[in-house]
Amino acid sequence: MGGRKMAERAIIRVAGGAVELRAEQKANPASVYLASLAPVGRRGMAVALDRVARLCGFHGWQDMPWTQLRFEHVQAIVTKLAEDYAPATVNHGLAAMRGVLKAAWQM
Repeated sequence: MGGRKMAERAIIRVAGGAVELRAEQKANPASVYLASLAPVGRRGMAVALDRVARLCGFHGWQDMPWTQLRFEHVQAIVTKLAEDYAPATVNHGLAAMRGVLKAAWQM
């Protein structure tokens, strides 16, 4: 896929050194959280968020209703991650969720 098409689909853009979100993603706490990260960490956390979203039956982190997660949902996600993945992967997913939920709380 060409670089131009990727740039058109990008949720997070860097313009003049500043990070900005596409308009439709400004209400998504996952987008806000990912935009707050350094470019190096963004991809890994996006993968972790995708893993969590797919575990919950969504296509990706963009589709997950992060603001609707409650304690019992998070506990179920943690339990399922712990059953299927190594401890480091579980912790990575938890760190990603913690960042998104903190962004949701601050919005």
